[in-house]
Parts: sequence; structure tokens; C-alpha cells
Amino acid sequence: MEAKKLAEQHFTYDEYLALEQAQDIRHEYDAGSIFAMAGGSLAHNLISNNLRDSLSRNAPSSCLTFSSDVRLEHTKRERYYYPDVMLTCAP
Repeated sequence: MEAKKLAEQHFTYDEYLALEQAQDIRHEYDAGSIFAMAGGSLAHNLISNNLRDSLSRNAPSSCLTFSSDVRLEHTKRERYYYPDVMLTCAP
């Protein structure tokens, strides 16, 4: 499912954070545009969980896996996403 763009308006990073704190649903931020996240299907959820479990079992013990509830900062104060699965080995 495709995320829906909230408006043609340009939002600042601080406005994005305020929206995230005030809403029950998650939003992604891409260089001033805010997108409401669409829900996933059962099949989508099953695939994501299987991928996360496989990564967890096979990654070095110093690495962590996360699901779509953890926000990823792609570019400082410019792009924030909620990936279905994320693996990080950063300290």
C-alpha cells in the first residue's frame, strides 16, 4: 500500500516531530513532505516478521533488529522512515 501525502505544504523538521507526538498513527518525513503510513496486510506482516526473525538469528550478536515501530533517520533532519525491518550493527 502506498503512503498518503498529507498536504502540498512544506513542513519543518520540528513541525514533523510535533505532529508525530500528537497523532496515534505514524508518519514518514521526506525533505519537508509528510506521509501518513498505510496499514499492512496479514501476508505483508508475516513476511516482515519472518525476515526480522531470520536476520536476528543470522546476524552477529552485536547487531540488533527492529520492526516498523522504530523510526530510522536516513538524513539528519531531512528524511525519517519506519522501515518494515531494520538491522543495525552500529554502537
